[in-house]
Amino acid sequence: MAHLAPGACSVAFLLCLSIAPTAVAQECQPHFVYARVGSATSTYLYYVYDIGEAVGPASLLLSAAIILDPHADESYWEQLIGPGFGIQRASAGVTFLGHVSHASDAWYLEPSLYAWGVIGRLEGLAFGGLYAPLEEAGIRQYFLDPASLLLHVPNGVAVGASYSLFGGDGLPTEQGAGPALRIGDPSGISLTMEHFREIENFGPDWRVTLQALF
Repeated sequence: MAHLAPGACSVAFLLCLSIAPTAVAQECQPHFVYARVGSATSTYLYYVYDIGEAVGPASLLLSAAIILDPHADESYWEQLIGPGFGIQRASAGVTFLGHVSHASDAWYLEPSLYAWGVIGRLEGLAFGGLYAPLEEAGIRQYFLDPASLLLHVPNGVAVGASYSLFGGDGLPTEQGAGPALRIGDPSGISLTMEHFREIENFGPDWRVTLQALF
C-alpha cells in the first residue's frame, strides 16, 4: 500500500505560488527543490519546474518526486510525476498538482492542493491530497501534511506550529502536532525544523526540510 505522507509538498511546497510573503513581489524562479527527512516518517525529494506558460491567471507546472520509507518499510518506494497549475495574489496563493504515482505496491492517482495566506506577520499554509488507487492492490488514502501557522520575526526567522493528519480505508487515523521553526529566505534557500508529537497513533517525529528556489 502507499505510505501516507506525500508532503510534499510540507511541504510546504511550490515555486513562487507557495513561497512566503517576503518573496511575493520578486520574480518567480523556474526551479524548486524540496527535500525532507524525518526520524519516523518518509524521506522525500521533489522537483517542480515552472513551464513559463500561463492559462488565464494560472501558471503551468511540471513536477516529479521520489519517496522512500526507511523506518516502516525499507522495501517501499514511490515515483511520482505529473502536471499542475498555480494561482497567486499579493497575500495568498494556491497550487494544484495531479501526480501519477508508481508505488511498490500499486499505481495511484494522487491529486493534491497547496494553499497559503498571509495576514500581517502571520502566515498560514496547508498541503493535502488523496491517494486514489488505479489497481485493486492499492488502498485509498488521504493526508493533510502539514497545516502550519507561522509568525514572522526579525532576521529571516519564522516560528509557529504544524499539524499532520493521515488516514485511509482500513487504516487507523494518525494525527500529530508540534512546534516549527523556519530559517532563511523562502524566495531562495530555507531550512525548516519541526517536532511532531502524538495526538493519535502518530510519532514522535523530528523533521528537517530544505527548500531551494533558483
